[in-house]
Formats: sequence, structure tokens, C-alpha cells
Amino acid sequence: MNAKPSYETVGVPFLAAAAVLLLAISGLHAGCTGSSPPAGAPGASGGGGPTPGAPIISGPHAHANLAVYLVHGSDRLGGRTPITLDAALRAKKVIVHETDDVGRLAIENVSDDEVFVQAGDLVKGGRQDRTVGVDVVVPPKSGKVDVAAFCVEQRRWAQRGAEPPRHFSESSRCLAGKELKLAARQRKQQGQVWAAVAETQRKLHEKTGNGALDASSPSSMQLTMETSAVRAGIRPYLEALARVTGGESDVVGCAFAINGNLSSAELYASPALFRAQWPKLLEAGAVEALAEAQAVPGTPPAIDAVRAFLEDPPAGRRSEEEVGGRTKLTTVDGAQAVVFETRDLGRGETWIRRSVVGKEPGSTGAGGS
Repeated sequence: MNAKPSYETVGVPFLAAAAVLLLAISGLHAGCTGSSPPAGAPGASGGGGPTPGAPIISGPHAHANLAVYLVHGSDRLGGRTPITLDAALRAKKVIVHETDDVGRLAIENVSDDEVFVQAGDLVKGGRQDRTVGVDVVVPPKSGKVDVAAFCVEQRRWAQRGAEPPRHFSESSRCLAGKELKLAARQRKQQGQVWAAVAETQRKLHEKTGNGALDASSPSSMQLTMETSAVRAGIRPYLEALARVTGGESDVVGCAFAINGNLSSAELYASPALFRAQWPKLLEAGAVEALAEAQAVPGTPPAIDAVRAFLEDPPAGRRSEEEVGGRTKLTTVDGAQAVVFETRDLGRGETWIRRSVVGKEPGSTGAGGS
């Protein structure tokens, strides 16, 4: 049964040049402006209420040990929303080429549309299944764009069944679990990615009665998420939560709590981009919840805790890089979470995506290099 949602405004920081992390999802000033629901929301009333356009958190929407919070805001892209990697592959608008280097992919946009490829996207096929290591905006008719990647499958280095060995056929799933996300996006260590995949598979195998490994490639995270046992295990989560965004046209992001602890959040620059990513985000959240399921699921955090999670860190160890000549990535390592922000240099450094990934208690940060 879904928990009754509540609504509160949240000031979300964005990354400024002076190394202070701030974010204004709505394009307005950040700041807490009240706790009334948005117009049309349960409990809404005339007058009072949040500043128009101010970002709002609603929730929790809960099933078993998984709680989802929605973040509401405005379209910062002016309706010019790039298409996702999954949609572009299905429409044959992009080719993800195998490079014969486990740490690199070559992404080629052959269409007239902009394509947004996000870190954590899984790509299936080639010589080994991979996860994309960085966010990148791929412009129309791009030619091959070199992109960092990590293997999420061991030992195989050949064609698998009828899958194409020289390119990747689909990208309908993304990384599940904060340890796996941090291994790929923050620590950038292939060995740690493999270890996190193996640990996630171990937990899923145990929770599904030893049904989480695919005989054709037992080490593949992609194939583990496709197994009938894992699909059956996450189905109740998907059925309970898939439609929580329905009818709300201003949702730009979500946060997930597992067993009463905040795990991650994903925020986007437009409702359309969030809607396109929502199915794979929810599936990843459900896979994490299944892997971490326990007898007592815990109480979903209060919205104040979600606000604090989204705002962490106000300062921290900061690094920047540019990818493909079009994308600027900033990472800030905070006390309780790591924040990843992506800006599009082709749109005047417009903010595109912001990810917040919680740390395990006692974590010291980036780890080895």
C-alpha cells in the first residue's frame, strides 16, 4: 500500500564557479518557502502556498522497503529536450560501437536530434556488456564520440548468441545500488565495479532462491536483471509505484529510500527528460530494494531529511572534466553523499542532470585512483 504523500518546498543548490554547490531546479532563487501543496495537489487550498515555480518535494510513495519521493519543478530546456540513449538506439538514431577497449565506447549520433547519454546506462552486446561511465550530450551528426565505460560482465570477450559483436543493441536498464554507482562514477575503478556487480548478484541470487544468474553469462549484471526470478521479485514494486508520477506534468526528479535510508536521487532539467528516464530509474530502485530486502523494512524518511540529502554538500572536494567537447561534468564529494552535475556547453552551460548518491556510513570518499 502506498504511503499518503505530503508536499513541501525545497531549496536545491546549484554548482557555481566559486566552488559552492547550488541548484535552482525552477530557475528561481533557492530557498524554503513553505510547506503547502502545489495547486491541484491533495490538501491544496487557495492563497498562501509556495512561491510559483519553487521546487517541491512530494511523497513518500512506498511499497515494502522502497520509498519514492518526487521533485517538482519547471522546464529549463525551453522544450528542446534531447532524446535518451534507449530511445535513440530503438529508433536507430545512434550507434554505440565496440572499441575493443573495455574502458571505452564510441557513440555516434547519425540523426538530426540531440541525444543525452547518462552515466550508469547499461549497454547490451558487443564483446562485453558495459555501463557508460559519464554523462554526455551527443550533438546531431556527431561522428564517433569517445566515452568512458566500465565492464559489468567478466570473462566474455566474444559474440554472445545472435547479439552483434561490433556494436551494442539496447540500453533499457541502468546501474542499481549506490555502491555500484559510486564504483563507476566516483571511484572509476574497474575492479571495484566488478566487485560491486558480484556483490549485487550475490544478494539477488540469495533473495530469489538462487535464480539470479543467467547460464549464458553468469557474471553479466544486464542478464541478471533480465532473469525471470529477478523480474518476478521486482514486479510488486513496479506495479505499486510505476504510476505515482501520473497526471503530474511538473515532475523533474525523484529520490529513493531503501529500508528507511536515503540511497540516491536523480534530477533533470525538464519534466520530459525525467519522464523518459523514469521507467529505468524505478526498475533500478526496485532491483536495489530487492537485493537489500530485510524483515523490518524501516520507516520512510521525512521530507526534511530528503531536503537535506538533496542539498548535501554545501561544500566538499570538487573535480571537473569536459567530455566530447559539449559536456561539463562536476563532482562534489560531501559528508553524506556524492553529487554529480552535468551541464551542456552547447546551451550556455545549462544544467541537464544532477545525481545524488548516498555514502555508506564510515565511507571516506573516492578511494584509490
